[in-house]
Amino acid sequence: MAAGPLTILLLSITLFSAHAADQPSLDEQLFNAIADQDISAVEKALQAGADINAREERGLQTPLMKSVLMGYDGLVQLFLEKGADV
Repeated sequence: MAAGPLTILLLSITLFSAHAADQPSLDEQLFNAIADQDISAVEKALQAGADINAREERGLQTPLMKSVLMGYDGLVQLFLEKGADV
């Protein structure tokens, strides 16, 4: 039995959804970049649409708060320049 267009569409959606679930969100990418002190990756995440005022799932810290607490002065300055809420 040949697969019909609806079957192919549903299979494609299922596969795409499974792949998307494996990828960290932009906000998660932002927090990962902060943890790595990777200013370039932070800037890329922000340019891609990460929320500069997002809150972590654990701790509820914003990127600015996390950077201040970790002593990452370069990231603190970047977030302030980009308009993070204080």
